[in-house]
Amino acid sequence: GSAENRARYPLEVFAAVRAVWPAERPMSVRLSCHDWAEGGNTPAEAALFARLVPGAAGRIRGVSNGVDHRYFDPAAADVPLVECAFDPSSPTFVFTGTMDYPPNVDAVGWFATEILPLIRQTAPAARFLIVGANPTQAVLRLGQRDGVTVTGRVPDVRPYLAQATAAVAPMRVARGIQNKVLEAMAMARPVVLTAGALEGIEATPGQEVLLADTSAAFAASCCRMLDPAAAAAIGAAARARVLRDYDWQATLRPLDDVRRTNVAARLTEPA
Repeated sequence: GSAENRARYPLEVFAAVRAVWPAERPMSVRLSCHDWAEGGNTPAEAALFARLVPGAAGRIRGVSNGVDHRYFDPAAADVPLVECAFDPSSPTFVFTGTMDYPPNVDAVGWFATEILPLIRQTAPAARFLIVGANPTQAVLRLGQRDGVTVTGRVPDVRPYLAQATAAVAPMRVARGIQNKVLEAMAMARPVVLTAGALEGIEATPGQEVLLADTSAAFAASCCRMLDPAAAAAIGAAARARVLRDYDWQATLRPLDDVRRTNVAARLTEPA
């Protein structure tokens, strides 16, 4: 960082940030000289940050991600259909995300090479759509596999989620709360995910999401969603969870609380 930042913030804070988020730049807000708020990170990551900087442990706040459930709404009138990508007779599993991000590249590679073939033993017409900008060469090569489509950047991910049999988040390497999971839940789609992708999200496995950490279990969970009634039940419960707990107004309330506390403290400081 700059000399100014090094003077304002202890070096151990920067070391802690790099330890918790070595390859990413988290949303960090310095609310005052006394408080830090880290957005989009799990409670475990906030606790790790506090352990790495024990002198600031009481002044670190974790702020959850949220989702605009009015935009990510399956009933929204402005959600277009994507006719070319979907065959109504083919079960379709969708992954969304920036496709030059290494954890995403690993996730879609695992799904395409190990999980999809298992699903196709039950549903031979099953397809996998990889939706997101900047696909690497490794991701583009997955598109050469039978049943796999790589879209690249799309103007709107909602129609892909809306028409999916299920969204998948087979993250084997994951940091922070996964927006892709919250967005799919908001769209009332069932989400099949790993424990890493569920980290920091309050959702009940088996009721609001489907949790699986092996290829066989992941494929089996995807096949469960071939039953429209089961998929609809999971999707409806997922959206209800988002409406209850992941509205931006609710998730940012802790940030407002800290801001108000800081303002009040400054007003009482002697001139």
